[in-house]
Amino acid sequence: MITLVGAFPPPYGGISVHAQRLSQLLTEAFPEQPQRVLDFYGRKRQADDVGVVRPRAGGIGEALRAVALLRDRRARVVHFHVASMDNFLAYGPLLLGGVPAGTRKFLTVHSGGFIRSIERGGQARQARLARIVGRFDEVIAVNPAQREYLADHGLEAGRIQVIPAFLPPVMKASAEVERTMRALARPGRRLLLISGFAIRMYGFHTLVEAAQRLRHDGLDVGLVCCFYTKFDQAYLAELDALIPNDLPHALFRDLTPEAFSHLLSAIDVFVRATDADGDCVAIREAASFGKPVVASDCVARLPGVVTYKTFDAGAMTDALRHVFTHPTPTYEGFDVGAGREALLALYRRALYEVK
Repeated sequence: MITLVGAFPPPYGGISVHAQRLSQLLTEAFPEQPQRVLDFYGRKRQADDVGVVRPRAGGIGEALRAVALLRDRRARVVHFHVASMDNFLAYGPLLLGGVPAGTRKFLTVHSGGFIRSIERGGQARQARLARIVGRFDEVIAVNPAQREYLADHGLEAGRIQVIPAFLPPVMKASAEVERTMRALARPGRRLLLISGFAIRMYGFHTLVEAAQRLRHDGLDVGLVCCFYTKFDQAYLAELDALIPNDLPHALFRDLTPEAFSHLLSAIDVFVRATDADGDCVAIREAASFGKPVVASDCVARLPGVVTYKTFDAGAMTDALRHVFTHPTPTYEGFDVGAGREALLALYRRALYEVK
């Protein structure tokens, strides 16, 4: 049996979508292994599969089911998915204490804010991190910087793998996307897509400013914003005031992963404007569709992505001009199926190889 612990749709977000795709992948690859999902973030829904347990506000019954899932000796693998580890540093030891001794324990660290969060807590927080991650059999970092940081804080290098949290998307036509994009598209117009939590660190405002500069220079561009999961109403109001009426634009909220893939296939450039990042699954999705990507330089990016100085609207504008004149990107070394195969190999060893 396999137990996945972490966010699971709905709502849709980077970690929850990855967990859902991973669950589907494992079902296809290991149909003989039952699966359970333990989601501490979402609320219980009537439509949930019987194997999905969401203890949050679910009463004592759901809490007991959560404990039972972790203590179930049939589980060959328990795989935790965390973001910045703020909550996991507090509750991780309690959760890990319930996992039977013979069960393999995996950890994937997703968020780009992970290192910043640990550093803010000083040496005490770093020591706590080392104690917790040291209890895992395998730790998956989504980028090399995370791997180096974990290795520098006491985790054996042999137990850390870098596997970007990208599993190939499934595209499904969306009537909402089709209708909106048809209204926005014009001959010669370039459509720019940005997505993420509706909070300042995702840099939507930087792209608005860059789009205005491009239009001032006579370039016809349209802006597409896709918000999901977290919504800072003050920031949304600021964006609403920033976007001029003459800038063609469309706003989406909480698209399904399939609809978002449809949206990615329909735009000209994908933009990632965050001030911190793990790996960014959407960048790899855009690359899988052959779309050019402009991204902040807050972290090392996929080769072929055009980067600019984080939160610098002028530098972003220059980067966008570059991809307009070089619209066919080359993503050297990018293998759509690499993450899939690496995860399957990890699970295959844990499930079937004798220790």
